[in-house]
Amino acid sequence: MRWISVLFLLGLLPLSGGEPTKAVLSVLEKLKSKKQQRGVPGEVGISGFVGPKTRNLLNEAWNQRADWIRNEKVEFFEGFEKIDGELSAVLVGARSADDPEEAEMMAFALRLDDGVWSLGPVEGSFNSMGLGFEKSLRTRASELERWMAAERVTAADRLKKEALKRFKERMAKLVDPELLKSASPRKVMENFLAAARAGRTEELLVWQGVLERGDHDEIPWEEMISMTRKGMKNQDARNVWRLLNRPGVMQVVLDGEEDESEKSMLVSFLAGFSTGRDSKKLRPVIFRVRKNPEGWRVSLPGYFAKADEDQWGHWRAHQREVHFRDEVNTERMASVYEEEHEPRRAVNPAEILDRVARDLFDGTMEKSLPYLFRDPPEENKESEEKEESKEDEEDEEAADPKDILIDEDEIDPEVEKVKRYREFAVWWAKASGNLKGIEVGAKKVYQSGDLALGVLEILPRNGGWMPEYHSIWMSKDVGGWLILPGLKRPLSGLLPEDLEEDRAKLSASITRDQKQLEKEFLESLFKRVSALNDSANKAASEEAALKITKEWRNLVVGGNIPEILSRSAVRKIPESPLSILKNLTFLVKGAAVAEVPDRVLGNHVEGRMRGISLMVDGGRGISMDCPLMLVVPTEQGPRVLIDTELYLATNKGKKMRNDNELARLKEKIPKEDFESLEKLLNWHEKTARPKWDQWNNSVNGQ
Repeated sequence: MRWISVLFLLGLLPLSGGEPTKAVLSVLEKLKSKKQQRGVPGEVGISGFVGPKTRNLLNEAWNQRADWIRNEKVEFFEGFEKIDGELSAVLVGARSADDPEEAEMMAFALRLDDGVWSLGPVEGSFNSMGLGFEKSLRTRASELERWMAAERVTAADRLKKEALKRFKERMAKLVDPELLKSASPRKVMENFLAAARAGRTEELLVWQGVLERGDHDEIPWEEMISMTRKGMKNQDARNVWRLLNRPGVMQVVLDGEEDESEKSMLVSFLAGFSTGRDSKKLRPVIFRVRKNPEGWRVSLPGYFAKADEDQWGHWRAHQREVHFRDEVNTERMASVYEEEHEPRRAVNPAEILDRVARDLFDGTMEKSLPYLFRDPPEENKESEEKEESKEDEEDEEAADPKDILIDEDEIDPEVEKVKRYREFAVWWAKASGNLKGIEVGAKKVYQSGDLALGVLEILPRNGGWMPEYHSIWMSKDVGGWLILPGLKRPLSGLLPEDLEEDRAKLSASITRDQKQLEKEFLESLFKRVSALNDSANKAASEEAALKITKEWRNLVVGGNIPEILSRSAVRKIPESPLSILKNLTFLVKGAAVAEVPDRVLGNHVEGRMRGISLMVDGGRGISMDCPLMLVVPTEQGPRVLIDTELYLATNKGKKMRNDNELARLKEKIPKEDFESLEKLLNWHEKTARPKWDQWNNSVNGQ
């Protein structure tokens, strides 16, 4: 009996394993790809005597293994290998790139067949490999299985310790140790919030004390890490982590109670979107910032830590930490913000509009907030009050008490301030959808005296083609131009009566110009489209036609209407491209939910047109369509013709559409082109029909 036993040092040294280890790593690495076929990989050796029930169980086990490898971003390294003739046992280390708890030793049995090592389908066992019943072979296999089981236990413990060590070393580099130890509690809280806004998930874990993992087993590390990562992906059930990481959220830190080792920080959140119960209220959340020998640590409050609970469980967790006085304190949010941030004013309305457009793109509402309207300083108020008092004394008529509708003493100035910031946050949410990277441009500024109305053009990100126009009100004060929060009109109480006439004039201007703005946009958009070259009489080459078709379809899947148009052609640039754009939008929405890749069934030339026969997913793999793509010559090169739609007539609706399209085209295009088009449609029918019938029969069990 020949034994070869090799030990590899858990990835600490760049050693290379033997052929069995290489075979195992090759199979596991392939599982990282989403393109890998589901079920047991082809390189795994399954006995022909394994029944369908067992095969299904094996497929499911390998699918779970593949999902774990991909979801945890697992990396592999060589562990142990033992060879006994044509049998071998291999242990491979597997660890998550993000979580040291997700580390294990994987054991595989292998058999040499025709010079190739094939893996066993059952981890740590020679079962289902078809070894037969020869006693000595079974004995050797059992010995290798016992060896794998014993080595796996001892190696797994070392592996997890090593993984935790590496994890801590990597995490320790994310936050300055000096900041962790000596920063003030407020600075700690500000850094925590900044990391969340920037999407730095791992940094949040450091602030929560993950460097102490392994030293304090009483802390539910797995729960904390899981909730943080899930929340930062906005996958929490209560959808409240958006307050931490989405643009368009105002965050103000208010001081709380403290002692030598712990301080509570009251953070008030204001957003233009709903976060569940009492969503229109300010959202006060208490964070505990505690000091230990390793430095400051932020305890995740129940409002975020329990964000996967049901609605009532989440609400109760929040209420246990927040008191009535905290609710009251949050009403100081706007005043505290204004104390900490100097107001900013612009030279002209265009400067503000450009500022807001940049901030919408960057997702930095906080940079626009200093431009919001603020109450005049107290000294200005006193002088105004004296002036008003003087005017009252000179007025011979006393005010009628019935004319006094509101008692100013009942108006809470703190609440009024907060209203302005909330109104701007609501405007921001409507304009941006609380997303970064939106396509936005300063379109136009209307001005009348000391009042202005700016218009921003924002392109949708959902495959639409028509932009949205959002207006923003601005006024001039002593320091320059500022933002007046409001949607269709400035918030009540912000606009002086003498500017009401200007407001009405500006509102009428933008209403009047709305259609013109949309028309100008469509004209600029359609400049990307090429016109069919009437003088060309030669079709595009097969290579060029297939290339432009694949590019065009990829852009349809991506939903990029402007880029789709840049690779498109029409027979004649239309005066109103609305119908063509609507058809493209329909295609984009269908492609967005497609699950089956496009198939090119063939290509054929008639006259100056090359037809591409395609089979595409009509939506979630439930239906398949076979469009005839037409590639035509233009002065800019081959382009996909988008003002002609023809399909394989798989139902009466498509048959009727084809008939109507052909009838329309017969009256509008040259006879030679029409005849070419008919021939291409006939060719497409013969090419695509068998493929579509084959698919249709397979899904309908025929």
